[in-house]
Amino acid sequence: MTNGTTAIYGIYTITPLHMGTGQAAGAVDLPVAREQHTGLPVIPATSIKGVVRDILERAPSFKDKIKEFLGPDTDKQDGLQAGGIIFTEGQCLAIPFRSMNQPFFYVTSLLVLERFDRNLRTFGVENIFSMDKFPAGLETGKVYVSDEQLHGQMLVIEDSIFRGEEVFFSQTLKEIAKELKKLLPESERQKGTGQRFESSLVVLPDREFLDLVSRCLPVQARIKLTGGKTASKWNDEKGNLWYEEAVSPDSLFAFLIMNRPGAADGKDLVGEFQELLASHDINFSVVQMGGNETVGYGWCWWNGLFGNAPGSTSIGGKK
Repeated sequence: MTNGTTAIYGIYTITPLHMGTGQAAGAVDLPVAREQHTGLPVIPATSIKGVVRDILERAPSFKDKIKEFLGPDTDKQDGLQAGGIIFTEGQCLAIPFRSMNQPFFYVTSLLVLERFDRNLRTFGVENIFSMDKFPAGLETGKVYVSDEQLHGQMLVIEDSIFRGEEVFFSQTLKEIAKELKKLLPESERQKGTGQRFESSLVVLPDREFLDLVSRCLPVQARIKLTGGKTASKWNDEKGNLWYEEAVSPDSLFAFLIMNRPGAADGKDLVGEFQELLASHDINFSVVQMGGNETVGYGWCWWNGLFGNAPGSTSIGGKK
């Protein structure tokens, strides 16, 4: 258990996000990073920490604190030590999938919600973000919707069909959607994206959700052409054709920032991190991460909620 301030950050993808593994998986040459035991997409903690370091290194006022927060630059071998702040991986909370009922639903499962609730309780984040509504009234093997008008209606999500008698409106799920909406920037919660999230959250049975995630993330064919405009060999040039997977826009992830136990003589470094962000107007509200940045991939909203510190606030989303 960590002491001092703890922060939870939401990551909402605006464009496709490619956090790769560097190795092929089946027919996909460049798949996204996934959890081994569930197959859910994940944002590695090292990638999140790297983005934070990159942003802070561009802010002169942070240069003296970067080593204490994040550790030294390992390339410089400058007094190697662990940073005083812990970053967890970005946990998948909801993924958009196409539907015949409306353009898309934000889809999740009880497995995802239960693990998120467990992690919040384990690391003491309940004072700023709580899933205390979970799992009241929710049962495995059923489809739940946050829009009462969809109760008893047949749902078609991607190539999966759920009969009307399998679909139930849940007030509990609607409350969970309102809570998850806090991970969006404050300026967006009452606008189209926030309102759509609140009314379009769907809980599928675990098996059906994981099956959709394994089959239905977008895969893009990428081509490197030779001077002869071909992907095959031409003169001495070699072209290339590969398939690349990405996480869809409108996906929601979350990660935690905590103080490393025993670091910096018990100082609350996350609290200092929060205060410096606010006092120097360093903006994490729109962040680019992952591969293919020159073709517009990886743009995300980040929104941080901080607790256990004076003046706890939202950092990242403009008010």
